[in-house]
Amino acid sequence: MSTETDMAAELAAAQAGLKAAEERMGALENAALLGDMFSGIAHELNQPLNVTKIICQGLVRDAQKGRFSVEEAKTDLPEIITQMNKLSELITHMRALAVAKVGVPPEKQNLNEIIQYALQFVGTQYKSHKIEVVLSLQESLPYVMGEAIRLEQTVLNLMNQARKEVELVEGTGRQVMLKTSVAADGQVVLEVGNNAAGAALEPRLTGCKKTVTDFGGQLEFTRSPGGASAFKVTFPAA
Repeated sequence: MSTETDMAAELAAAQAGLKAAEERMGALENAALLGDMFSGIAHELNQPLNVTKIICQGLVRDAQKGRFSVEEAKTDLPEIITQMNKLSELITHMRALAVAKVGVPPEKQNLNEIIQYALQFVGTQYKSHKIEVVLSLQESLPYVMGEAIRLEQTVLNLMNQARKEVELVEGTGRQVMLKTSVAADGQVVLEVGNNAAGAALEPRLTGCKKTVTDFGGQLEFTRSPGGASAFKVTFPAA
């Protein structure tokens, strides 16, 4: 009896250790993702800063030359507030991505909206790297159950891995593709792939798999004979 008890205790300890290791690995993957994103997020932050700077310079110049217009200021000042709100939203969202927590109760989420949020942070970065993001998002997509920030981290992680392979391929026409659809059995499908023939990086999927399985889904990874990679995530419809 004591032997069975000891074995059960050892098994429980091993399972707890495995769970802790998976969580640490997922945290490391997300930290690596944020590091990659920070190199490109400056583009997104600079846009509202540059717009605000131009407006302020114009207001100062007009005031110095004695041609300050109250009517123009009524248009320019609200635009400054709009740009600062945009900047604040970007910073707040970045903080949320950095501290996403496991165990937050799932809610109904639209994967198309999650993808659009993700593209706010990496869209400019992809353009600067001459990589086209090809979207094929099914309209009226059923909701899935999940936590928005963790799902967005997963989308960004999969896109990031697809992008890194594409960057190894020289030439034009480099693409990262995102597609949402509904499978024959009613499950909601997210596919992230690339056209990086000849590139073959080892994917880092521990954190992604944990998020997907936590919300009742499955994550598959395949590679075509030409080398292009594809990630397929399926979730039960809410």
